[in-house]
Amino acid sequence: RRRGHLVGLAGLPKGAEGDDVVLHSVPIKLFHEVESIGGALVAWAAALLDKSLLLPPDIIDVEYGLDSVNAGLDRMRNGEISRGKLVVKV
Repeated sequence: RRRGHLVGLAGLPKGAEGDDVVLHSVPIKLFHEVESIGGALVAWAAALLDKSLLLPPDIIDVEYGLDSVNAGLDRMRNGEISRGKLVVKV
């Protein structure tokens, strides 16, 4: 049986772990400051993307301009943006 893996650098969604998903937490500071950890994660993600084993999240909506960043974050907190990403074009 195959299991999915979710690696969180800034946090993990509550209730996401189950029989088919394993959650991993890597503190963002380690990712940026310890080259062996950050480099390994980037190489692993790149290899998975190349093989289509890792898919980027769908774009749910697009906002425009730096003025829309806070409103976009509020939309994410309120659950309006779920299972995808909000893009802000600047």
